[in-house]
Amino acid sequence: MRMLVITAVGVVVLTLTAVAMEGNLSSIAQSAQPQRLTEFTLPRVRLPERALTSDQIAGHVALINVWASWCVPCRREHGMLMKIARESNIPIYGLNFRDNQDDAVRWLETLGDPYAASGFDAAGKVAEDLEVYGTPETYVLNAHGAVAYRHLGPITEDVWRNNLQPLLARLGEDAK
Repeated sequence: MRMLVITAVGVVVLTLTAVAMEGNLSSIAQSAQPQRLTEFTLPRVRLPERALTSDQIAGHVALINVWASWCVPCRREHGMLMKIARESNIPIYGLNFRDNQDDAVRWLETLGDPYAASGFDAAGKVAEDLEVYGTPETYVLNAHGAVAYRHLGPITEDVWRNNLQPLLARLGEDAK
């Protein structure tokens, strides 16, 4: 009996892991009172002499996308981020998570750069403050600089169209 329970728990864990790896883990709505983005200052990935700060992101509706050059699901998501950057007026800020800066720069030069700016979070401190589960992960910020919504896994066309785009439109209306 004990072995059956252990096996069942193992199957559930493996199934949940597989779903998360495919980016099908559902988005997580934040509490009724969104948490304000923790203050930070990071060097930018492409221009390390310039900083990306939380103050630069706060004040308008935006996305923060946590990514890394070593992240396979991030590569699958990247084309969608490029499309969002081209077709919407929502700024996307990148948070490059525990990466090699040269690899991150090469990634952006090769695949394109959808980000208004991307901070280099080498130690993962900002990601830790955001309670990042893994990459990719995307946060929707309201106009007050608070996290209004979090999506785990890659953004797909369906996630964009059915979840993020309507939420961003509502938040944009609320900001007026």
